[in-house]
Amino acid sequence: MERPFLPSGLRRLIEPLIEGYAALNRRLWVLIVPIGLDLFLWLGPRVSPERLAEALRAVVASVPQVDPAQGTQVMEALREWGQTANLCHLLSAYLLPLFVPRLGTAEPPGYAPPRWAPEPAWMLLLPVVALLLGLLFWSLYITPLADLVRGNPQRGTALLTRMLRTWGRMARLLAVVAFGCVVFLLPAGFLASLSALLSPGLAALMSFLGLAFLLWILFYLYFAPSAVPFSGVGPLRAIYYSLQVVRSNFWQSLGFVLLVTFIRLGTAALWQRLGNYPAGVVVGILGNAYIGGGLAAACLIFYRERLRMWLTGRDRGRQNARYLA
Repeated sequence: MERPFLPSGLRRLIEPLIEGYAALNRRLWVLIVPIGLDLFLWLGPRVSPERLAEALRAVVASVPQVDPAQGTQVMEALREWGQTANLCHLLSAYLLPLFVPRLGTAEPPGYAPPRWAPEPAWMLLLPVVALLLGLLFWSLYITPLADLVRGNPQRGTALLTRMLRTWGRMARLLAVVAFGCVVFLLPAGFLASLSALLSPGLAALMSFLGLAFLLWILFYLYFAPSAVPFSGVGPLRAIYYSLQVVRSNFWQSLGFVLLVTFIRLGTAALWQRLGNYPAGVVVGILGNAYIGGGLAAACLIFYRERLRMWLTGRDRGRQNARYLA
């Protein structure tokens, strides 16, 4: 009997990637969303927080500094942030496989994009609007892939309705996660400050434990964004499904997350080199959209298969319990 070329564990991690890119090849038109948004972020207007940075610099300058060197560093960091940041990058919502927001890119020769520095009061509204629009773009992109992976592709009005529902559910999911982070960070920050007064070593240990705990939670929530479009559920149910998928397939989930992260970091090094040249930016935008789209589809497929395994095991356990009752 011929032995398989790859160990079964590694094969189970690679199969979602193969199936994911096969699914993407049947819906290549969804890449219009990340490609178009990347081109806009590359060539479109820059929304600069320069005026907000100047207002914050004035506040820092008016406060007596215990350490003048540290105050100078803060002032310089605010100045650099105001000059280089582009609030339009919030449109990526860090869910789309975008190229421009993550890497520095070279602009076409002789081209200077328009720049807008809004008043500081606008800075309370613009990030929220940008994040909501970014989630809408993500919903337009991920919902057709999720429907294809489910084996129930939608068209027309039905697809548009699914996209809008995914948008609302994902916005609520991020609100729940943000609220949870605030609830966690407030006492964690208090404990870190208290431990710093007692011992610098204890403060470092507390910071490490807090970071490890936060990464652990984010790992268990990794598949919640896949649960929203695939299962069509709200934020709490999406979190519950993600927890169950990771809990019931811990090592496979960890291996898959590490594999996806390794691919993203590896390709990011290539995109970094391409981003130094305008022609390379175009190649990077196209390549990054395709690789990121395949990984997004692979996450949906991994979630689908492990969710089915968990649901089957749960139903079998309930049936056995019914027989034993």
